[in-house]
Amino acid sequence: MSDRSPQWRVPAALAALSLLVAACGGGNGTETTEGGTDTTAADGATTAPPQNEGDGTLKIGTLLPETGSLAFLGPPEFAGVDLAVQEINEAGGVLGEPIEVIHGDSGDTST
Repeated sequence: MSDRSPQWRVPAALAALSLLVAACGGGNGTETTEGGTDTTAADGATTAPPQNEGDGTLKIGTLLPETGSLAFLGPPEFAGVDLAVQEINEAGGVLGEPIEVIHGDSGDTST
């Protein structure tokens, strides 16, 4: 007998159909332009849109338990994040720039 019973086919097909409809839908019908396009000022001069400046470092935050009842789960999670960041930075970073991690505590205050 097959592991795939007919009772799962209809829910699976409905789930796939809903994902397809959600992926194809959306948008509010307005078009926006972004990027390096020039705009024309009232006096006819061409101005560039403002550019965000940064130091080039990708900063990623974590929200993992350091304190509280789940504090025992935090150290291996922090180690995993730190190892991933170390390996990415050793491989050249993201778009040639390093990653910096900012660790946050999601633990509760009860003991």
